[in-house]
Amino acid sequence: MPTKRDCSDHKLLRFSNCSLLRHHHIICDDLWVRDGKILDPEKVFFDERIRADVIVDCCGLLIAPGFIDVQINGMIMQLFMSIAAVVEALQKLFFF
Repeated sequence: MPTKRDCSDHKLLRFSNCSLLRHHHIICDDLWVRDGKILDPEKVFFDERIRADVIVDCCGLLIAPGFIDVQINGMIMQLFMSIAAVVEALQKLFFF
């Protein structure tokens, strides 16, 4: 009977040419991922001695695992350019 591990994809992904936040600095490096977990590239290279199944060129873009972008630009056709704009949009939403 196959186990859960046997049925998963297990592809090794390498995000190359990306900017990463490490030790409070942004550096250019590769990010290695398997089964949704970030891997230590040295262990993959020296212990497993395998290459990535999929390589994604990030073209220098920043990858920040775990960060959530909570930027909200507006709602109800109103841009939040100031506190007054936010209040106005909320008044329209709740019919004040």
